[in-house]
Amino acid sequence: DSDDGTSFLDFVLDDAQLKQDTFCPGTAIPVKPTRNIVDLHDPLKTLTIIVFAWNFYDEISKNLASMLKNSREDILFLVPFPTPRLIRADFGASNTTVHFETLHELTHQPTAIPNPITHSNNRPKAVMITHQRNEEVLMPFFILHHAPMFDKVVLIDFNSDDRTLEIVQKYAPPSWEVVQSHTGSRFEALKVDQQVMEIERRHDDDWTIALTTTEFLVRPQFRQYLAETFHRQGTNGDSFVSKIPFYRIHGSNARPLVYSAPLPEQRRVFNLKDNYGAPKTRFLHYKTSSTYNYTGGRHGYKGSGAKLVDINAFIMKFGFAPWPEVKERMMSVGKTIPDVDVRRGLGFQHTHRLNEIDIIEEFERMQASETKLDLCDNKASWVSLIYRMQFGMSCEVGR
Repeated sequence: DSDDGTSFLDFVLDDAQLKQDTFCPGTAIPVKPTRNIVDLHDPLKTLTIIVFAWNFYDEISKNLASMLKNSREDILFLVPFPTPRLIRADFGASNTTVHFETLHELTHQPTAIPNPITHSNNRPKAVMITHQRNEEVLMPFFILHHAPMFDKVVLIDFNSDDRTLEIVQKYAPPSWEVVQSHTGSRFEALKVDQQVMEIERRHDDDWTIALTTTEFLVRPQFRQYLAETFHRQGTNGDSFVSKIPFYRIHGSNARPLVYSAPLPEQRRVFNLKDNYGAPKTRFLHYKTSSTYNYTGGRHGYKGSGAKLVDINAFIMKFGFAPWPEVKERMMSVGKTIPDVDVRRGLGFQHTHRLNEIDIIEEFERMQASETKLDLCDNKASWVSLIYRMQFGMSCEVGR
């Protein structure tokens, strides 16, 4: 509901007489008896009914279909629990029979009550370290995507002077902590890696991963999986490392960007040519901070003794998406790379994008590629690495 009391819901149906002809608390949504539904809706518009009383769905859907079959061709039912489903009731040309068809079903496993994840003090937490400077375009999506996945997030801020910190304060969970970088607004890669590792050492008894604001981890039931892995394998003091590949997402940018939907749902076109060969990786790890160290840029993790585990996850790394919203961001990153890193050959992917003409030309070359794949297109000729991504992506966007 918005502040003025309006809502995406036109009305609520309830057969309890004491509730009828009132409003849902704090809103302008009227409560009406079910029998009035024929007169409450516009027959020329699609009617979607959300069935919150999911355990009575069969009875409710049959009754409503019987009431409405003579006034429209079909209706949609949205059932949010226990498995989110969108179901179409088709009345056919004769209106004598009703055909129910499931259009979409979101892979979802209800969490046990009490929740073994949130109620376990013995469970290692999921902790993410990230860093940012002036990420007001991506930060709302980054928070929306990762907030359910991590118990704690530490954000290293490089003197942001846009709305990034305001967005974090307003929308991020209280467990998200902002700390200042050790290098001010300059992004000196090796010193950034050192600060990240210092933070990770304080969370050595937890699962930790370091991502940038452009990187979105995709793994269904992430914390549940980590909890199960720990209880299954981690009771003997073992340490673990998981290599998680990331793939660059560059589109599609045809639809306008909206902040009311997750970014992976809106921009999910993968460029196979740009990702050819062994993908770069990030590292999720547990109890390794004393024996492992990152290589430059945190694309390598060197050490010994840890068990390698595969959590069947991947990372969507947003490059030229969302476009053109990220254009200014891409030009500004290179300006934070100090001369010492330029001489070391670090950050070259940012320093060659300092002017608009070069970025636009690179974007146009990327869009001209004939190897673009929609990660939700299950009719495409999937190469082997895409098979790994398909299940996670389907869960992510509800396909």
